[in-house]
Amino acid sequence: MKRSFGRARLHLLGDEGGALVGARDEEAFEQLCRDLEEIPITKEVWLGAARLGYTPRRNGITLPLPDLLIAQVAIAEKLELWHADEHFEEIKRVVPFETKAFMK
Repeated sequence: MKRSFGRARLHLLGDEGGALVGARDEEAFEQLCRDLEEIPITKEVWLGAARLGYTPRRNGITLPLPDLLIAQVAIAEKLELWHADEHFEEIKRVVPFETKAFMK
């Protein structure tokens, strides 16, 4: 995750073009780990994530808790979420927030 000046962005893809698990080698993995910014998951984030999942669940759609937490952090921190996961577009139907999708 990185923040840019002016407009904050949450980068799930990392600087190397892939998530941590996709780092090309140990050195790239270590660099990605150093570049990550820690954002605490507070009680408010947990409750917000639960609220995000509540409405879709009432309509028969279950969203993964990790995705709900990631989305809630992006919302709370006013970050643009870059992703390749359709769940985040589903979450946007409940609470609009800034995303950039990298799906085909």
